Amino acid sequence: MQKLRKLLKLTLEALSDRKISQLTGMSRNTIDKYKEVFDKHPLSYQQLLKLSDKELYSIVYPPAEQDPSHDELYRLFPDMEKRLTKVGVTKLLLWEDYKREFPQGVQYSQFCEHFKRYEKSQQLSYVFDHKAGDKIMIDFAGKKLHLVDPDSGELIPVEVFVGILPCSGYTFAIAIPSQTTPDFLYALESALHYFGGVPQAIVTDNLKPAVNRASKYDPELNKSMADFAEHYDAAVLPTRARKPKDKALVESAINILYTRIYAPLHDKVFHSLRDLNEAIRILLDKHNSILYQQKPFSRKQQFDSVEKIN
Repeated sequence: MQKLRKLLKLTLEALSDRKISQLTGMSRNTIDKYKEVFDKHPLSYQQLLKLSDKELYSIVYPPAEQDPSHDELYRLFPDMEKRLTKVGVTKLLLWEDYKREFPQGVQYSQFCEHFKRYEKSQQLSYVFDHKAGDKIMIDFAGKKLHLVDPDSGELIPVEVFVGILPCSGYTFAIAIPSQTTPDFLYALESALHYFGGVPQAIVTDNLKPAVNRASKYDPELNKSMADFAEHYDAAVLPTRARKPKDKALVESAINILYTRIYAPLHDKVFHSLRDLNEAIRILLDKHNSILYQQKPFSRKQQFDSVEKIN
């Protein structure tokens, strides 16, 4: 969002697209795309600059709308999905039946593409009501893990940072020395590397290492967090007001990690963060590969299917 704000400001200064591209790192095609969105919006550029990250985000990335002409096709998909589980039934057979009933309907390649979208939409609804790649939700675990000083035997508490992609439930965790801003940003960057990409938004729930002033609607980021967000071109959002499930997603992930990571490590001795995090990674990968209860897929399978950047 910081780059978008810079684009708005530079446009108001009447700079050329070429100059804006140099100053923001955006391609000129991307700049034109954003300008087209802003130009069509009823608010002026000055008014857009006054919006919160959350409000600006909703303008740039509005919810996708389905073509009304395909409504009939999508109404048939639930029954087609059931038929597809039967021996000998293929998508080609389903399409042929569909074309007999609707001669003006879509061609086979389009049929397969729409069916794929339908299947993905159903998979998403199985887990959480969130878009693929839309956001990462982050928090610190309430319980700490410990290192052991090799000389004194003293227990050294360490923080555990947790990030979750709410669409798939794919989870990341790492132990860090403290909740200071540098350690926090290192953990957040490690999460982005683990996920293999940057979501559109980072939901922080007003974590102290990220904000100077907490707010339910538009937190004031500290400079380090603002620079981080600008570098990765991601919005930083608070947990949505009146959406307790947002916070519950991270809390639920942390509670599961208490069982699947903390418990197996409780009798192990680690003298360094490197060794501890190697052990965490093994258990984390195992956690992400376990099938959801009453669902035919794991967090990793869901991530690979709908969120992973190829």
